[in-house]
Amino acid sequence: MYQAGYLTIKRARRGIADLGIPNLEVKQAFAGIIMHKLTHQDGQKLRIKYLLEMDDALVQHDYQTLRQIFNQYLNEFSPEAFLRFNEAAFRDLFKVFLVLMNCNAYSEYPTASGRSDLCFSTEDALYAFEFQLAAGREQVEKKLKEACAQVKSRRYAVRLSGQQVIPIAAVIVNEKASDGKTSALRELAALEPVL
Repeated sequence: MYQAGYLTIKRARRGIADLGIPNLEVKQAFAGIIMHKLTHQDGQKLRIKYLLEMDDALVQHDYQTLRQIFNQYLNEFSPEAFLRFNEAAFRDLFKVFLVLMNCNAYSEYPTASGRSDLCFSTEDALYAFEFQLAAGREQVEKKLKEACAQVKSRRYAVRLSGQQVIPIAAVIVNEKASDGKTSALRELAALEPVL
């Protein structure tokens, strides 16, 4: 993979190489493969399905539409895919989606006083996400307050970047159906900028 250009040496020290994916085009190719494996759908078709609507939502700072797009994306997966999901697994699903949508996305991105769960950039802005996972809808408000407090205390908006930084608090409901009759609920229940 290295000789084919799919991996590059980011740095080497004492005979140990730190490998990485060289550019967004290769990241998108990998994201398309991952999406196909997870959803049994063509990654390019998913990209076409969501790209323009997502781009418009980001340009207009329309976070409700962005939340709807993310929820449509979550519905591309079978409910069984989420049975053992934790916050990091949901974060990584969104990261793959964002890469497929032409965004540079990073997990556990360093901030002034900690790390944001997910960070992605567009031409106009840098978005820093803090995800909280709720076991049910009744926990959404509490988890949203926790996410907002963490964004503020860890100063997610402070970056050494020329881009506008938009910190976002997000709550994912990962409710498991205990009665066996109703379907479990999985949705991005809250997504809002933290001012």
